[in-house]
Amino acid sequence: MSATPEQIAALIDSPYRDCIPQWKDLPKDPVRRVTLLRKSVPASVAPVILELSELRHRGREKFGRACEMFFDREALEQSSSEAIAALRAEAFKDCETVADLTCGIGGDTSALARQCRKVIASDLSAARVSMSQWNVEALCAAASIRGEVSFRTACAQNYPLADGYFLDPSRRASGRKSRFLRDLSPPVELVKELAATSDSVGVKLSAATPDEELLALGGSIDFVASAGVCREAFVRLGRLSTGTTRALFPKRGGGWSALSATPGSPGAPLSEPLKFLLEPNPAIIRASLLPELCRCVHAAILDPESAYLTAERPCPDSSAMSYEIHRSLPFSLKGVKSHLREIGIGHVEVKKRGIDADVEEVRRHLQSKLNGHGVVVLMRLSGKPWAFICSAVPIGAD
Repeated sequence: MSATPEQIAALIDSPYRDCIPQWKDLPKDPVRRVTLLRKSVPASVAPVILELSELRHRGREKFGRACEMFFDREALEQSSSEAIAALRAEAFKDCETVADLTCGIGGDTSALARQCRKVIASDLSAARVSMSQWNVEALCAAASIRGEVSFRTACAQNYPLADGYFLDPSRRASGRKSRFLRDLSPPVELVKELAATSDSVGVKLSAATPDEELLALGGSIDFVASAGVCREAFVRLGRLSTGTTRALFPKRGGGWSALSATPGSPGAPLSEPLKFLLEPNPAIIRASLLPELCRCVHAAILDPESAYLTAERPCPDSSAMSYEIHRSLPFSLKGVKSHLREIGIGHVEVKKRGIDADVEEVRRHLQSKLNGHGVVVLMRLSGKPWAFICSAVPIGAD
């Protein structure tokens, strides 16, 4: 059973605050971990410390100073990475005062503090307010902070006077993750109330939220991806709105790229397989911006029901992964394996879209002792299961 926010927060003012070991230094065996820790801390505290140690280890993917932070499992899972939080916070740069009404563990609060003169951070959970206060100090210790941050324990509906408002509602109100606005906590009605109160409102939502529900909120939508996953939808209301739907994804070498919808633009062209197969960034797919991407990289779609594109040249940037096509054939394990053997490929990565296949099982059937490396892409082409045998092309390669 996971430690509660209250149990984690209690460590901050306890004698054991500085006794949190690094996860990599602990024994791999769970029993030995507990036995070792109980030599230095009470038995009642050991499980909480162990969980925080594990969470700090996981949190390194999101926070550069995770080893100094305090967070519970649910709050860490819902939090955005520092990079995405900083990207969102830029939307509020013209606001003097911003209220972060669901501060959680403080990731967005610290990002907003870099942009605004004053940030008012609040949360319904007093434990998370305590963690947020500690974490903001940790995250901002080596950063240039523009303004002051204050903290309060309060429900989001009891919001303070501010120039702008940021909201990251819990999507577990029904006891499990949900993609529907009706399950948000605080409720979606608060978003509408805030939009009537302020002209600068930003709301982080699940990227899986249905389009019709997102559009009903008004404003504009940013779909944000990182590490090959579309992480969230950021709804921008009032002055924050860009006036269009955008896909945001990391540039090679740092920073962010944006692809915007073009109203009234023609659909994506259709083509037979060309020299390269392109796999669009997931934010572009989620934002339904394939026609815009096709125009930018001189590509075409392979099938109206698939997101894979084809082109004569590899994609020059991170808007799509590129694969050079070596074989194109109707999908059968026997047929694909025969062609892999001819090419000398034994180490296989399998990708699929729109086809019923177990990727890991297919990979096991296709791999062999041959030295070559390749990618097998499975999809439907004109309604038929199809396979492309490819090799990955590095981003920016010609």
